[in-house]
Amino acid sequence: MADLELEGYNNSKSTTYLVGRKGDHGPDVLEHFDGANIIEVKPNPDLLNGNFHHNAIYALGAGDGTGVLGTSETGVGVKGTSSKYAGLLGTGRPGVRGEGSIGVQGVDVSGANGTGVQGEGYIGVEGTSKASGGQGVRGEGPIAIYGKGTGNQSEGVHGLGKTGVFGEGIRTGVRAKAETGPGMNSWSTNAAGGIFEGGTIGIKCKGNSESGGDFEGRTAGITCKSSEGSGGVFEADARGQIQLVPSQAPFSIDYGVPELPSNGRAGELIAITHEDGNCALYLCIRPPYRPQHSHIVLPASWAQIQLGDAFPGLG
Repeated sequence: MADLELEGYNNSKSTTYLVGRKGDHGPDVLEHFDGANIIEVKPNPDLLNGNFHHNAIYALGAGDGTGVLGTSETGVGVKGTSSKYAGLLGTGRPGVRGEGSIGVQGVDVSGANGTGVQGEGYIGVEGTSKASGGQGVRGEGPIAIYGKGTGNQSEGVHGLGKTGVFGEGIRTGVRAKAETGPGMNSWSTNAAGGIFEGGTIGIKCKGNSESGGDFEGRTAGITCKSSEGSGGVFEADARGQIQLVPSQAPFSIDYGVPELPSNGRAGELIAITHEDGNCALYLCIRPPYRPQHSHIVLPASWAQIQLGDAFPGLG
């Protein structure tokens, strides 16, 4: 093969190798490779000082081949650094793909609250794991994973799977915060909107201007359980700690009571607004049951909770 021609085209019908070897560079530098890089491409200072924008190296792979392929026995396959912009920028489907014990690792070395890995696109960052018990995306730090949605219907973090989002922490597994809406919005099509279990407190919600949590479900909006403490703790500074939104139940003229669910569960509490505008509380004291030696299932039993005399609020 002839010498490489600068400022022109060079053809190659087979692989071209540039091999770095050790050599003698003086009495004290025998069997030594001089330099940090085997090959180095950089612009002249006059290009750096002007308004010039040129790529140092451009590589185009054929077919499904890779434009740039970097491998290392013990170090990093491909490393990119930048003081002002992205250390490594990839565009495509996907933009950047890494394979190895650590597929893609991003480190912010600026010390100015930079970003280790930033992804933009319909899916900014997507991670998958084929190993049992592996993690598709894993984050470590004061904030392990931070997601920010930019639109009215956007989502900061969206998880899809047997467990969509799982958080484990020493103090807080998952923490939700919102400026104007609910701190957490959870719903389920066929089950409880949220299930919370804790050693002391099953769930604790707090909202400054709106609700601390918003949960929807088909069977139960939220289920709370604690092994030692309260299933739920509700705290409010200016209003009631808990509010039951009254339902409108038709009134049975024959029995003189509201028509409450026949499939009620023991301990179920319902607030009903009567025709006079007053609210009353009813407790399910017995679920549907079948008496002994009977084939008839009787409906749930309800009882009205008797309250004291009403008085006006003065606060």
